[in-house]
Amino acid sequence: MDLFSCLPDGVLLMIIGCIAESDLKAFIHLGTVCKRFHRLMWQVPALLVRDVKEDFIPGLILRMERLVKLDITLRTHCGIETCLQHSYQSLTCLCIRKFHKIGDKVNHSFVEQVLSLTMTVCQNLRKLSLLFCGLSFAPQEVDWGKLGELGPVLALRELEMSHVCFSRGSLLEGLLHIFPRLELLDLRELRGLEDMAYVDGRCLQRLAVQCHFNDGATININAPALKELQLVDVGGFAIVGGEGPESLLIDGFLNPGWLDPVMFLRLTRLSVSITDYFNQFGKTSFVNLLEELRRFLDAHRHNLEVVSLNLDARFQMRAVSKAVTNVFSLEFPNLKILRLRRWVNDLMEELHLRNLLCCPFSAPKLQQLHLEVGQSMSILTISLIRFFLKSSPSLRTVVINWESDDHLKSDPLVTSESQGLQELRASFPKAAFVFNSRLFKTYERDCWCVEWPGLEWGDEMGESG
Repeated sequence: MDLFSCLPDGVLLMIIGCIAESDLKAFIHLGTVCKRFHRLMWQVPALLVRDVKEDFIPGLILRMERLVKLDITLRTHCGIETCLQHSYQSLTCLCIRKFHKIGDKVNHSFVEQVLSLTMTVCQNLRKLSLLFCGLSFAPQEVDWGKLGELGPVLALRELEMSHVCFSRGSLLEGLLHIFPRLELLDLRELRGLEDMAYVDGRCLQRLAVQCHFNDGATININAPALKELQLVDVGGFAIVGGEGPESLLIDGFLNPGWLDPVMFLRLTRLSVSITDYFNQFGKTSFVNLLEELRRFLDAHRHNLEVVSLNLDARFQMRAVSKAVTNVFSLEFPNLKILRLRRWVNDLMEELHLRNLLCCPFSAPKLQQLHLEVGQSMSILTISLIRFFLKSSPSLRTVVINWESDDHLKSDPLVTSESQGLQELRASFPKAAFVFNSRLFKTYERDCWCVEWPGLEWGDEMGESG
């Protein structure tokens, strides 16, 4: 109690706003014995509820008159309708995390119920997140025509959904018809998109679509205000309205010809991940994609400021490494940040490294180079760094990330005692070298990890130092 009495009201409101099952008894006890705590607990503007018996949730929320943000985790049925009807005037941000695993009884109309409540009750809601958590997709049926009869909702600006399998209807068209002023639409791990999906959003600024693996649709996008576009495991896409995005992230093996006819006038940030770890696409298709990527880079090289590449085919190393070499036979007059992921040690054979060193690569404004070097840093990697330092006079920061089975054990080549690094430091005294070691982990996608510099997906988007 003495500790709480010393804290300002703003800090106490933040503490009270995070409730877990282990804290519930203490929460109720403090509200009983402390008048100040009792007064503040019903003035909480943001409430985060985790692992609390869901019978308690409506009773808590019904007395919170100033609730603006609600982040709630559900495991079974809960009186979410009661909560929303009480908080409809003040609530602007709602996040519902629903656990779903194989064998659970499924409420197939859960998404439709929440969307219907949002349209009829929470007219001031600006952000809605429906995130299903678990090992399987939650099958859902939504009658988009029925929802459309309720009329459009003009207040909602951001919508997120994940791990949902839709069985009928046009998901993208239905959502944008109901919420015509959406500025952010984030759909992760979805199934049920039609083969030819159409996005028509006049206000849409940020769009992210992640289909289930090998279940991707072709998406036609008409969004004149679009600034950021992220597509994962999407079979193809086309911009049919507007000048295209400023930031583009593509992850997955797209259908042939997906890049050749594309020209984005505003594109400055690009992240591309094309991988074939299990030889499922074949050498010819993979190399053709890399050739398309080179033509795409050539068409946009004058505007690109940030480029992140993850190119890897374990079963076609020689052919792919040669194609990767060709990607860098270009001049990027405005490139500031370059990140190369995972392929540096796996693919850079000595022969192709020599070819790369002879490439006419040029990036006079390049300031940062980020390399993912796997579990070791070889002499070839040092030669690659030297190549970029020589071809980029403005390069001042080199960040090298390697993975280790033991975070306490340093790579012998990534130390101040390394002769190759000492020579690099002596040859380029103005360049700063940053070495990061992390525990070995499986491949994670850029789109949802948001690790790459200058391509952050969120409110604080920009170049990182």
